[in-house]
Amino acid sequence: MKQFLHTITKSSILLLLLTCAHTPCATAADKTSDLYDLDLKDLLQLKVETLNKRPQQFMELPAAMTIIDRREIERSGALTIPDLLVRVPGVFVKQVSSRSTAVAVRNDIQILNTNLLVLIDGNPYYNQTTGNVLWSMLPIAVEDIERIEVIRGDGGTAWGTNSSSGVINIITRTPDSEPRARVNGGGGINAPYRLHAVTSTGSLRLSAHGERDQGWSNDPSTYTNGYVSGRYDTTVSTWDLCLSGRFFDMLTTDVRGNYTGAVRDQRNHGFDSSIALARWFGDDKLQLKGFLYSYTRDFATAETSDIRQRLGDVEMRYSHLFLPGHRTQFGLNYRNYLSELHPGKFLQQRQEKTTDSLINLTIDHESKLTKNTTANLGLRYEHFSLLQNENSLFSYSLRLSHKVSDKTIIWGSYNKSYQFPSYLMTDISGLAGVSGSAFVYQTGNPALAPEKNHSGEIGVRTFIGKDFYVDASAFYGHVKDEIIIDPAAMSSELMGTATRIDLPYTNHMKRNFLGTELLLGWDVTHALHTDLGFTWFHRKSEEQDGIFRGLINDQYAPDYKITLNSRYRINEALDLSLFLLYEPSHNYQAESMYSPVGQTGAHFRADGSLNYRFSDAGALSLGWKNLFNSTVEWALPDINDKVGGGPVKIEPAVFLNLKYCW
Repeated sequence: MKQFLHTITKSSILLLLLTCAHTPCATAADKTSDLYDLDLKDLLQLKVETLNKRPQQFMELPAAMTIIDRREIERSGALTIPDLLVRVPGVFVKQVSSRSTAVAVRNDIQILNTNLLVLIDGNPYYNQTTGNVLWSMLPIAVEDIERIEVIRGDGGTAWGTNSSSGVINIITRTPDSEPRARVNGGGGINAPYRLHAVTSTGSLRLSAHGERDQGWSNDPSTYTNGYVSGRYDTTVSTWDLCLSGRFFDMLTTDVRGNYTGAVRDQRNHGFDSSIALARWFGDDKLQLKGFLYSYTRDFATAETSDIRQRLGDVEMRYSHLFLPGHRTQFGLNYRNYLSELHPGKFLQQRQEKTTDSLINLTIDHESKLTKNTTANLGLRYEHFSLLQNENSLFSYSLRLSHKVSDKTIIWGSYNKSYQFPSYLMTDISGLAGVSGSAFVYQTGNPALAPEKNHSGEIGVRTFIGKDFYVDASAFYGHVKDEIIIDPAAMSSELMGTATRIDLPYTNHMKRNFLGTELLLGWDVTHALHTDLGFTWFHRKSEEQDGIFRGLINDQYAPDYKITLNSRYRINEALDLSLFLLYEPSHNYQAESMYSPVGQTGAHFRADGSLNYRFSDAGALSLGWKNLFNSTVEWALPDINDKVGGGPVKIEPAVFLNLKYCW
């Protein structure tokens, strides 16, 4: 690991030297207008591509969607992607420990959250064994991000499985977005020490990143993380070509076992690569893409080494314009999963090596019914080899939008989709907790059916005058065959002097949820912009087979959250970003037949950054995070307190960051 970080540091210096002589820094005028102008009217021209996998005007989107652009990222001072997402209505973010974060969109906050799809440039990044996103393992730093597009609600027929509650697409900077060499570095109290370097020409962009964090006083885990990445954009004949790739490595030491109480080292390392081709045929467009994501993980708490994961993804899309205002997009996607898991002390899977595949066929048709009214119909066929019973499923979505004026749109949508179980839920028997002489195992169920999701929402997006913006939505949903660990089906057996208790996954629950989200944006002056966000969310699970199981898997997320996000340009050289969050107290573990209910306290959080540009080429920032917040944001079951792996209190952070470009 030391050698890896040493290589990253040398790579960073080399990247800078390669381009210092010939890559100019942006002019002061460009920097000021590009990064620090605050103007809501930019939303009228903004195009996004996540909703239906093609560029669309933001003010015409029939969906609840938020864009965090590069200017917001630069001003915020945020060091991690979850620190940016917490600002979005409908998104719940909880820091579990100094190195681990849980993120949910319109759903409960769980570490193994399989309902949220996270993408980098449209490519899926999730652990195919557990189905969740490992945020600390994402091989991308905030310095490499152009914007983040967040779909709040069902990803619909465009994305299918793993997107039933939302989609987060992290879009990287292109080689022509910053024609210069740049280095960032910094660190502070309860914050990682970071070094990031990038060089970019018209077609090639290279970056290197390294960081080290010492953990908190009540969570002494330390980690060292780094990656090198490259992206090459060019035109070959009539084809647009994009090549990208990354190598990454992360080592965590003194890991406190979430369940076992073990203290071990944990390492994750691997690579990804992507190729994308696009060509226009008049008004039609053909897109081809291939993606490979491979890594090895050493699970410290499971005492299992070399858990290898590989995800391959190939996709073809063809967009055809039949008539003006009537466009159909056809898609074919094949995804392959390879997992190699070696039996360990606390992990007893049925097979050491498994291969599964997922095939998707999609049709997306958009028609202008009138000059101002647009309908979008999506159809999706999915075949997943992991499922034993239902492995050929059909989904659909219908979205309607109506432009009341150039600055106002109302919209509505309805989605039917499926959420597939993960390999953990179907095939793995692994330790979930230990207390005294009892071992509690989560047991996979090969007969699990996918969750069946029905959801609908309505919304309005409008400008009032030229300085006030409103984005509001209301949603509801129903989930049948919810996948949970079922205490009513638990069994036990003696294992020598210890007792093993098995808790299998089942489909015997159903869930209803509803909520509202509101964002008010206001350009108070040319120098001051403020966003006020409000989220209300409620869900309720109950048995669908008449067998009482207690309040199992009831709402873990807070009932509501309030956010205030302001940016103020004090003068040409100095600006201030301030983010405030309030969440009420809420349950962190539902009452059931085998566990008591717990509760976290209400908390108030303040993040921010004071940015000083001391020259055309350099800037110094003073940032802070989690001020006034020292509560437990997310807690594992109470059983952890007995083995030394219990709830972790948040510790505020203060840090400096220096940026310089040539």
